[in-house]
Amino acid sequence: MARPLTRRIPAAALAALLVLLLPRPAPAQPLPTLADFWPLDAPPRQWTLIEAKGRNAPHPLTRLILGNETLAPGSFILWFSGRVSQPADKRTGEQYRLCRTPARTWLFLDRYIDTTPKPARHDVLSDRIRFTPSGAPPEDLIADGLYGACGATGQPYLLWSDLPPTYRIQVWGHMAANPQRLWYWDATVTAPRPVINPCRDPATPTAAVKVEESWWSNFNARSGAWDLGSGEIDRQTGTPTGTDITYGRTVWHGAGQIPYLMTAGPDKPPGSGWCVKDIEPTSAN
Repeated sequence: MARPLTRRIPAAALAALLVLLLPRPAPAQPLPTLADFWPLDAPPRQWTLIEAKGRNAPHPLTRLILGNETLAPGSFILWFSGRVSQPADKRTGEQYRLCRTPARTWLFLDRYIDTTPKPARHDVLSDRIRFTPSGAPPEDLIADGLYGACGATGQPYLLWSDLPPTYRIQVWGHMAANPQRLWYWDATVTAPRPVINPCRDPATPTAAVKVEESWWSNFNARSGAWDLGSGEIDRQTGTPTGTDITYGRTVWHGAGQIPYLMTAGPDKPPGSGWCVKDIEPTSAN
C-alpha cells in the first residue's frame, strides 16, 4: 500500500495561523475628555448649589446658581448668581472658548463679565504659563508657541482632551485694560473618578474631574493677597513664585456637563461643602 504524501505548511502561512489563534490584546481605551463635564455647545440650563449639611431642610439655603449660555460653536459663558452677598439681580460671567492645536486642545478662559451696575467685560492676558503633566517635566506654554497659536489672549484653564491622570497648571497674568492689575492661578487637576453628590436624589455615583486651586491678585490690595490658598511671594516682584503652594478650594466638575457639581475646602471630601441639588433647562440667556 502506498504511503500518504506529507504536506509541509509554508513558514509564512504557519506564522499567519498563529497570529489568528493567539488572543488579541484589548484595544486601548481612549483617554477622557472634558466634553462630558463642561457645557460646550450645550442647551441652556441652570443648576443650584446648596450647603450639603442642610440638604434635608425644607428650604435649603442657596449658595450659588450657575447657568450656561452658548455664544457660538466652541464658545460659551458660565453665569454665576444667587450668592448670599449678591443683590438678587446681579450676576457675573466667565467667557470660555475651545482652542485646538496639533499638540493639545485646551479650554481657555478669555474674560470676566459684570452685568451691574453697568455692563463691563474684563479681558485677561497671560504673562507666564507652566504646564506639568503627571510624571513629566514642566512645559512653558508660551515658549512652545501654544499660547500664540491660541490667539495670545486669555488663559489656558483646563486641558480638554487626552487628560493625564493628573496635571498642574500655573498661570501668571494681568488684566488687559490695566497691566498693573496682576493675578496668579494655580491648580492641580485629577482625571475623572466616581464621586457621590449627596444633594441629589438618588445619590448615585457619578464621574467628576477634581480641581484643587489657589488664587492670588492685587485687585483689592496694592501689595496683593491670596483669595484662595497661600504660597511663597517673591520679595523683589511682590508676586507669587509658584512654590510652597497650599490650595484653598476643591471643585468637582460633574458628568452631564455640570461644572461646579460640588465644592469644598482644601483636603475635604466631596459632599462636605456645597453641592448641586436642582438642574433645570432654561431659555436662552
